[in-house]
Amino acid sequence: MLKQNKMAIFLEKTRLSKFTTSTRQKHCWESKIWVPLILGFILVTPVIALDPQPSSHYAAAPPFGRILEFEIPEFYPPPNENRIKSIIRGEQAEPKNDGLFWIQQPTIVLVSLTGETNLVAQASECYYDLSKRCAWSTNWIIAQIGDGKVTIHGEGFTWKQDEAVLTITNSVKAKIRF
Repeated sequence: MLKQNKMAIFLEKTRLSKFTTSTRQKHCWESKIWVPLILGFILVTPVIALDPQPSSHYAAAPPFGRILEFEIPEFYPPPNENRIKSIIRGEQAEPKNDGLFWIQQPTIVLVSLTGETNLVAQASECYYDLSKRCAWSTNWIIAQIGDGKVTIHGEGFTWKQDEAVLTITNSVKAKIRF
């Protein structure tokens, strides 16, 4: 990316040097507005490209639109860093401000190191904060633990993905099958 920026600057300088001084003064690139914008872009681009922890960003929020089949995984620490600890999925998600997503039909899955599913929770919708790695909603949620013999449902929840903690806050009911 840095190489492309240098090439673009070189081509622009070459193109502008072909004009005479009077023609260059009429050109829009000589205005006082464009110079700070171009310099700002040149200075900010290497900072973005040299992010020290690119792996900490699982999804980048586009400025508009919806994301279909939205997924954010959480992995176990080393030496099991290739195994998924938990994942939050949604049929679609809409980016909001500062890494916040509104997810429709989210499903939260918690997986053991052996690959067994420990928890499956489904809700109608929720918000997900990418920087805090947590989801929350005031709507209903249904969670099944282990083999499905324990079902918990209620209204309102918080999911802390990095800690693998689901808290159901209101109207909580549990059903245990033997």
